[in-house]
Amino acid sequence: MQDLKDPDEKNGAQAGIQVIARAASILRTLENHPDGLSLGQIAKSVDLARSTVQRIVAALAAEDFVIASGPGDVRIGPGLVRIAASVASNTADLIRPHLRSLGEEVGETVDLAVLSGGSTVFVDQVPGRHRLVAVSAVGERFPLHCTANGKAILACFSPEDAEELIDRKSTRLNSSHL
Repeated sequence: MQDLKDPDEKNGAQAGIQVIARAASILRTLENHPDGLSLGQIAKSVDLARSTVQRIVAALAAEDFVIASGPGDVRIGPGLVRIAASVASNTADLIRPHLRSLGEEVGETVDLAVLSGGSTVFVDQVPGRHRLVAVSAVGERFPLHCTANGKAILACFSPEDAEELIDRKSTRLNSSHL
């Protein structure tokens, strides 16, 4: 039987998949740079032509997935944050029974925290059963080096990468107090 699909249609589907992969690569690059990057920096990081990155960033901005507030400032946008937040709340719901089980087993407070923009963000907590209980503010953000959870996160990185995360956050904190 003869294939009735138009060869251009097949190429169009592959091109669409390639664009999605490229957009995802750009978003992953921005994930590690909460203060933003220039189009040139993004292009270099994802190994694409600047003009290609500019078109993809424009499409992502139209969907509110990135904010391009200036020539050197492309950042993750609120549209993507809203999508991620809906997953995060679902993730916390899925993990909560495991937190409870672990808390019952060890009798201590159990936290769920994530790395976000060079900080620790507390997502959920199951209090321990002792009289003295450490309480973390769910949703609060803390420098990585200032909490046990942050230190555990830093331990997952090479010493150089951990130091860079701490230095980047410290630089931002210091410059915001000038």
